[in-house]
Amino acid sequence: MKKLFCILLCTLMLAFTGCGKDLPALETIGVDNFETVETEFAGCTRDDLVKAWGDPAVSLADGTFGDIWELEGELETLLNVYYNTDGTYNSSLISYQLAYTGTVTEITEKASEEAALYTITAELDDGSTVVLDTMPTTVYTGAEELAVGNRVNFVCNTMTGSKYVWVQSAEVIG
Repeated sequence: MKKLFCILLCTLMLAFTGCGKDLPALETIGVDNFETVETEFAGCTRDDLVKAWGDPAVSLADGTFGDIWELEGELETLLNVYYNTDGTYNSSLISYQLAYTGTVTEITEKASEEAALYTITAELDDGSTVVLDTMPTTVYTGAEELAVGNRVNFVCNTMTGSKYVWVQSAEVIG
């Protein structure tokens, strides 16, 4: 009887302790350390993450599929966390925005089966070069003017693990 009681007590303790990990503080999670801290989320549930970090900025389908928390830092960064159907952690990534100002040096149309419609190469004001991909939802101010030689303010987004930097919007400034 004592053995049964001890097993039952241990089971209840495990059930109410969550993932049993000290999760990193939300403000310490960033692009530079993401792969390291992401491993600490394994075994956690949505409730564990909400308890550690507070309510998310956005819940996808009422938190059933995922949540998004805003992170601190130089860039506008978001931590996207996705769950299994039982509410346990599945995967996560960081998405962030970048802003560029530069001169368009090349626009290449991509084949229809590609994810991006165009690839835009621009020389930035600091002398570096950036290669950006566009999507059908990209919003342009003066889109009909977007051509090689235009100076453009780009707002882009990307995510950890992606080789693409997607143009979110582009404003032709000269």
